[in-house]
Amino acid sequence: MLRRLILLAAAILAVSGCGLVPTADPAAGSSPSSPLATYVTYGSGSDTALLKGTLVLNAGCLYVEAPDGVNWVPAFPVDEVEWGDGKLNYQGSTYVSGDEIALGGGTGNSLQGVSMPESCRATDVWQVGQTD
Repeated sequence: MLRRLILLAAAILAVSGCGLVPTADPAAGSSPSSPLATYVTYGSGSDTALLKGTLVLNAGCLYVEAPDGVNWVPAFPVDEVEWGDGKLNYQGSTYVSGDEIALGGGTGNSLQGVSMPESCRATDVWQVGQTD
């Protein structure tokens, strides 16, 4: 009986944890050829923390390397970002790998709607703040 309870508890934890992992959602705008992580915005406002670092494109994933060595995948609002010809277009500016960037937002725990390339899965996610 105890063994069944332990197995049941393990199965419940495994299934419930699945919803916390960012998943690919084609409607969110991250295509197989895009290295961007994106999310669909809702409401208004956002976190106001600031991430500064260097944009790095590596193995199909665009991330920000912070000065402390932590690599963050920036998840952009899908309707505020574009990717083309190896360039990131965000808020009227164009960036390429190696450029310095500063992004408002935060880490939060609302990452269920984030769509990202498979190669980005093992990196921390920075949810870039949406503009009002």
